[in-house]
Amino acid sequence: MPPAARASSSLSGAMTATPRRRSGYAAIGREFSHALLAAVAGKPEAELGAALDHLVDAGLLSQQGVPPHANYLFKHALVQDAAHGLLLREPRRALHARIAEALESQFADVAVAEPEMLANHLRRAELAEQARHYFERAGDRSVARSAYAEAVAHFNAALAEASSLPTGPDRDQSVLEILLKQGTAVQMLKEQRSSEVEQTYRRAYEIAKTSGNEERLFKALWGLWLHANLTGRTNLARDRAEELVALGNESGNDGLILEAIHCRWSTAFFGGDVAGILADADEGLKFYDPVRHGGLGAEFGTHDPGVCAHVVRGHAFAQSGNPREAADSVERGIALSRTLGHLPSEAFALINASMSCQIIGDRVAVALFAEQMIELAVKFDLAGPESTARFTAAWAIACGDRLDAGLQAMEAEFPRVSVMSPTLVYHTGLLAGVRLEAGQAELALELLDQVLGTVTEPGVGFYLPEFHRLRTECLLRLDQTNFDKAEREFELAIEVAKQQQAQSFQLTAAIALARVWSSVNQPEKGAIPLREAVDMFTDDDVPAQLATARQILSGLPR
Repeated sequence: MPPAARASSSLSGAMTATPRRRSGYAAIGREFSHALLAAVAGKPEAELGAALDHLVDAGLLSQQGVPPHANYLFKHALVQDAAHGLLLREPRRALHARIAEALESQFADVAVAEPEMLANHLRRAELAEQARHYFERAGDRSVARSAYAEAVAHFNAALAEASSLPTGPDRDQSVLEILLKQGTAVQMLKEQRSSEVEQTYRRAYEIAKTSGNEERLFKALWGLWLHANLTGRTNLARDRAEELVALGNESGNDGLILEAIHCRWSTAFFGGDVAGILADADEGLKFYDPVRHGGLGAEFGTHDPGVCAHVVRGHAFAQSGNPREAADSVERGIALSRTLGHLPSEAFALINASMSCQIIGDRVAVALFAEQMIELAVKFDLAGPESTARFTAAWAIACGDRLDAGLQAMEAEFPRVSVMSPTLVYHTGLLAGVRLEAGQAELALELLDQVLGTVTEPGVGFYLPEFHRLRTECLLRLDQTNFDKAEREFELAIEVAKQQQAQSFQLTAAIALARVWSSVNQPEKGAIPLREAVDMFTDDDVPAQLATARQILSGLPR
């Protein structure tokens, strides 16, 4: 008889002779230890050994090691499924309950290291509360290892088990706790602007409002704040940030108070409020203690507030035209993230460091931080940060001596970045600028107009002054008769930069406007806005383009 037929015959014989006993092995899992099976089977060692030898000889099980330290593996999942299917509902449920009890009482190391194994047996035993508990623990372990796809799956399983519990406050509290943890994992796994993020926190918020638990209510509202902030609803995000400040103060919990201040400076960043960033981030850093608050990044599932305060200050200094202060701040943020050993915080610091260095014109630093981020993202399967970093690295290539290669790489990555990036206006501006440099003004303008149509709060948003300046450059490159329209757009870029106190962007726009007026033999009209922009810089920490502005002014009438 051929080996396959002989194995099939042996399976039939082994399982029809004593089906419940034999298929009990299958209930444990495709792979199991002799010790666990002995604890569950309750059979004499000789009888158990003979049965296992029979299955090994039949070619259905493979064995490693010598009993009682042996491990066994069903050679095919279908063989395990066939064996498991022989169990009737009640015996199967009882058997899984017995396996779970054995794992919990006699194999505690397995229950700690692989809670999902215990959870699956408890689910099959229809012990919903215990299964929920261990699926939740499995999700916690996955988050700790930055295995976010795995974590989301475990939390979904925990929610499914919780939904079968009797309705009431206990079930609501369990569901709420799981949802808050799941929100953390979903943020890292998927694009943060995803509707799934908002749906998770919205469901949590509705439960939390009646829970009487201030901390959980805070976290649910925090998730809704985050989604509003990342989707460009700055006014709503600002209102929610102030609600969080009130909740934090009422709670007396200094961690929640700090996280609420964190929400304020983050809202200021996305809104393009440079002064607000500095005021709130400075307040946060005075409050922040890495020992007391170093766990907030993991607790809220994004990044450490101290790391954020440093790198966001870097953004503010870059926009206000203080490159040394900007570089120093981002270096402090990166160093703190590595001291904390919190992966999302390090990823956040590197991404934001490259953005600040791009604004101040340090292409070498942009390339360095982007490559470090790519290495980190590949290692831990962080799709969003990896895409953003590859796009930024391509920008550095394009701005070096390989314009075409860099632009090609940016174009290839942009579809992913446009979905995953929380700063779409910024990344769109980068691509439009490189398209313009490559002589593709029409394509650049088309892209700018497409994204500008999504800005629902005029004048509000990080990088918006540069966005308007780039649009003006495109209009003039396409047709010099667009002068009047371009002039208004330049003035809008300058006005928005003033409103945001982004002096670096104001200076760049004023330089471009002065050059345009000179090109039509009316240089004096560009002198006033350019001189106003130059006069804002009074110390020695100034943007590189200040020298260009002063040179232009030297040839203009006073």
